[in-house]
Amino acid sequence: MFTTSPQKQKFQVATMKEDCFLFFRLYIACQSREENLEDFFKHESQPRPPALSKGVTLRSGNKADLLVELEALARPVTANPYVTAKIMDGAVIVQMLSPRNSQTFEDYSKTVLMPYIDQQLEHADRIDIVWDVYTQGSLKAATRESRGKGVRRRVELSSKMPSNWKSFLRVNDNKTELFHLLAEEAIGRDLPQKQVFSTYGNKVLSAPRRGDKVQIEPCSHDEADTRLVLHLLDAAHAGHEKIMIRTCDTDVVVIILSKLASIQMAREVWISFGVGKHHCSTYYCSYFRPN
Repeated sequence: MFTTSPQKQKFQVATMKEDCFLFFRLYIACQSREENLEDFFKHESQPRPPALSKGVTLRSGNKADLLVELEALARPVTANPYVTAKIMDGAVIVQMLSPRNSQTFEDYSKTVLMPYIDQQLEHADRIDIVWDVYTQGSLKAATRESRGKGVRRRVELSSKMPSNWKSFLRVNDNKTELFHLLAEEAIGRDLPQKQVFSTYGNKVLSAPRRGDKVQIEPCSHDEADTRLVLHLLDAAHAGHEKIMIRTCDTDVVVIILSKLASIQMAREVWISFGVGKHHCSTYYCSYFRPN
């Protein structure tokens, strides 16, 4: 026999009462205004629609299932394609690049992050690193909390590296300080004939310094998911016709595909998806452009 906890039952009863009261009022208003009742009952007239949430918690699903359908339409390749610009999800890079034997955050920057950026610049003229911004009360706050908790650590160049990297990255304040530190480190060198852009909160740092960043700064986007599109558009406007997006988030794949029609300046847009053994082939996204 299926049973629910008393706390959950109490919440469900309270929700049902609120729904009944709300629909009673709306039903009366609908009758007095001679509205169409069939249209009225087509919509979830609630601040938190049950189709999208369980109370204050968003319903979740397996987003990766979308990729199965998209892969059937894509043309995967095994070799890295030629591109002149790479737009990278910073959080993905940090998750992918473990500290190894780094003793401090300065060691991590110099021996892990910077060599990776240098490697990427060998095959591109421009690198954009887009970091998430963590704000209280955001829609994803509950999802992030469900991934577990970690210990708050102060992030400075001289600070010792945490023993548990994944646990450290579960704390938003840890990631905010880490992303700011790495953003400054990423643009802290002279790179002839190369460009590096790194987001810093709502701002964008660049090397060499560039004043015309109207399309990408200031930016109010919390998630790198959508902010990546702005940097893709900026790179295309700057003359880059072949661009790669580096991510492991299904959301990014779907968002980029939905925006390709409005980024005609880029002739080829590629997505490199996943990390480690789950890294998928690179997909040629220009294939999805409408005729």
